[in-house]
Amino acid sequence: MKKTTVLIACDHFLVRMGLKAILAVQPDMAVVGEAADSRRCVSLARKLKPDIVVMDIMIPGIKGAEATKRILASCPMSRIVILASYGCAELPWAVKNGASAVQLKEDDGDHLLHIIREAAKGGRCIPDDVIELASSARDVKPLTERQARILDSVSRGSTNKDIAKMLGISEVGVQKHLKLIFGKIGASNRSEAVAIALRRLLLGS
Repeated sequence: MKKTTVLIACDHFLVRMGLKAILAVQPDMAVVGEAADSRRCVSLARKLKPDIVVMDIMIPGIKGAEATKRILASCPMSRIVILASYGCAELPWAVKNGASAVQLKEDDGDHLLHIIREAAKGGRCIPDDVIELASSARDVKPLTERQARILDSVSRGSTNKDIAKMLGISEVGVQKHLKLIFGKIGASNRSEAVAIALRRLLLGS
């Protein structure tokens, strides 16, 4: 029997070991590598060309959605299974960039085994609401990490002065960032920007 090769990418050691333990006892699966950051994951994927990459979307390094894009660019036959909490702001972008399946951290290990097997056969296992969010995300340019942080601060009621102090930049700099943010998401003011961001899941829960 040809085994499905799996690369695990997660910065939490115990989670990584738990995933390895679950997969190691499966007669049709073989763990061929592991990574604690996304850059290492991309590098290993290019080298090992695994059938499946199980990747925590919040892994350190480049964003999970960007890592998904880079892996598939060099390993188009690999399938990406994303580990994420429901409501993760990055999740729709990972799906948009080609992830084949989503394992919500709230689900159990048996579900993970099911979606790995389905993904290995070329199937997709993505919740309908996440697919819908990914579709709407096509109309919005992704925010940079700093822009997302600023918008999150705005949603919490922070003033430009508060944000400037937090980031160590001038209030004028904050205003420039806000202007770029508004342009990216199609908003005309702070309140509208927050409403759009929450509706399209640009902000985390």
